[in-house]
Amino acid sequence: MGAKKIPLETTVIISSKGQVVIPKELRNSANLHEGEKMLIRVREDNVIELVPLKKDVEDLFKIFPIAYEKNRIEDDELIKKYFEENEK
Repeated sequence: MGAKKIPLETTVIISSKGQVVIPKELRNSANLHEGEKMLIRVREDNVIELVPLKKDVEDLFKIFPIAYEKNRIEDDELIKKYFEENEK
C-alpha cells in the first residue's frame, strides 16, 4: 500500500485582480499543472472549493472497464449505422 497523503494547507492573499496563487508545494501534492482547468464553487457555508477537471471521458470510463467496453461497442454500432443510413 502507498503512503497516506498528508493534507496540506496554507494562507494565501487575494490580489487586486481577484487572483489567488496556489503554492508550489500544494500544486505538486495535488499534481496540478499550468493550464489545467479547475471548477470553483462556493458552498452554502461559504467554503470555496477548487476541483481539478483533469479527467477526460476515456479516463473516467476506464474506471469501469465492463461498462466502458459495452458503451464503446454500442457507440461504434450507432456510428456505423448512421453512416450506412446517410450514404444513400
